[in-house]
Amino acid sequence: MTQPPAELDPYAILGVPRDATRDAIRQAHRELSAYYASGHAGDDAERKLEDVNAAYEVLSSPSRRRSYDRVRDREPQAAGADAATERRPLGMSMRDEDDREPFAMSWPERREEKFRYELVGENTAHYRTLLRMVLMYGPLTLGALALFMVPLTSLLGGTVGAVIPLLIVGALLIALAFQATMALRDLRSQPLFTRGEVQRTWSKGGLLWFFRSHFVMVNRQVFVVPPEMWVRVGEGEVVEAHHWPHTRTVIRILLLHGSDEELAALDTETPIVPL
Repeated sequence: MTQPPAELDPYAILGVPRDATRDAIRQAHRELSAYYASGHAGDDAERKLEDVNAAYEVLSSPSRRRSYDRVRDREPQAAGADAATERRPLGMSMRDEDDREPFAMSWPERREEKFRYELVGENTAHYRTLLRMVLMYGPLTLGALALFMVPLTSLLGGTVGAVIPLLIVGALLIALAFQATMALRDLRSQPLFTRGEVQRTWSKGGLLWFFRSHFVMVNRQVFVVPPEMWVRVGEGEVVEAHHWPHTRTVIRILLLHGSDEELAALDTETPIVPL
């Protein structure tokens, strides 16, 4: 795949630098869209607005943006590249004299093209993960319960100072029992699916920092995902997550590509791939 001409660079179209944040890209798109939709931008405003929207489709998706950056960075710099990399003034048409099609129709694919999906990853050990949670949190819960009885006995015996350790151990007991209970409930349940935009991704240390957990938030629901899936999902992308209902342990994640109308028309009761 060859690098698109410099004047078709989506960063140049939106007037943002290569390291622009998502908020900066959104702001630039809003301002340009409002300008070209105002009716004061000339006869070809509709065509320019189409180019602006196409550029935003590339840069608003982390996966499409990474693909664009990787291909562009791989391309060797030909002789005279300095002249080729000059940017057209913001607002000039992205079509040349022979009325070339906008870059986003061929580089890369636009969301308006035919709906499709791709498998981000599949956690084949999801059921074993639930069993491991039961085997880990179950004994820890029993241990915390035994430990809880020590300050409780002291408090009942009249030792007021036992209140603080009782509260600390009690909080630990509740947290461990909750995890064990959720895993047990999932073992008796059926998987579900959640479809929507990725709102946030992050990771943090798990129990006693012995391992690291990775999380993805979709439709305000937080899912635990394997690291190999986590690195392939970015904020702003539309996904379908198949998961267990209580621990929200992910089974697989699908990345959805399509227009807003196509995504909105998907059956909310039926997953794209059977659970």
